[in-house]
Amino acid sequence: MYLLTSKSVLTCTTRAEKKMLLNEIDEFQMKLLKVGNYDCIVVRQFKDPAHKRVPVVTSKKKLHSVLFDILEEADIHTGADLLADETKEFLVLLAFGTNITYENKTSPVVCEYRIFPYDSNGTFLNVVDFMVSGMPIMPSQYKPDF
Repeated sequence: MYLLTSKSVLTCTTRAEKKMLLNEIDEFQMKLLKVGNYDCIVVRQFKDPAHKRVPVVTSKKKLHSVLFDILEEADIHTGADLLADETKEFLVLLAFGTNITYENKTSPVVCEYRIFPYDSNGTFLNVVDFMVSGMPIMPSQYKPDF
């Protein structure tokens, strides 16, 4: 995956740096308001060892509010990172939550939200190029595998 913000929240050492990163995510959300309010499939999956057995959850959200919605519902006690997925076409928000101890190791709860916008024909859309370089939103070359 490819980080879209200036740095990972896990490398921040001050509250000011964490606030700056949340502002960057807000700026990306504001960019999304400039395009159609596409439907999105959001796939939530826990990535930390303590929650590895929690089932994957899919939900439907709207593109104009998807990042705000996720930040409202997710445990972001430690912070969040915004990334492009491996294809560089879809968004991923990693939420880092409260620190927990599992098998004698302490780490934050980590939850990954993969965001897949699609048009009225059901065609998945590449939004990363728009968010990074302002290119028009185009059909994705990839079909997500849920």
